[in-house]
Amino acid sequence: MSFLTKNLNTNLLILLLFVGFGIAGITLFYMTNFQDINDQYSQKVEALNKTFNELTYTRNVINKTKEQLELKTLREEDLSEQYGELKEDEQKTAVERDQLKSTKASLEKKLLDTERFLVAEKHITADLEKENKELKDSVRNRRDENDRLQAEITRLRAQGCT
Repeated sequence: MSFLTKNLNTNLLILLLFVGFGIAGITLFYMTNFQDINDQYSQKVEALNKTFNELTYTRNVINKTKEQLELKTLREEDLSEQYGELKEDEQKTAVERDQLKSTKASLEKKLLDTERFLVAEKHITADLEKENKELKDSVRNRRDENDRLQAEITRLRAQGCT
């Protein structure tokens, strides 16, 4: 039995060595697999954090763009309102301009008529002044003639009376 005990002890020792090596091998295998899984997990976490940061950045960009769009919309509404007011003012100004053009044309016609009338009146005045001068000359000539005739009558009376 001693052979069996010795053999059994050896077998048990070999079995224990196999079990120990097996456990060590399995531990190394799982440790390597765990390290690979842990590395993959770390990579996934880094990718997820990177994606989260990109998403946060994109969200900020979208929010800024949304604010700019809202501001642009408000500006557009304000400009549309101002454009409407300016268009209305332009239409009123166009009506006033047309009325002023009409008034100007009427006043220019009146001015032209008045200038023509004034020119005609100046001609009439010149003609009347010329006629007046001629009449004054005629009156003076008649007076001179009258004075000469009066002097001759006086001379003839003086001769006839004497």
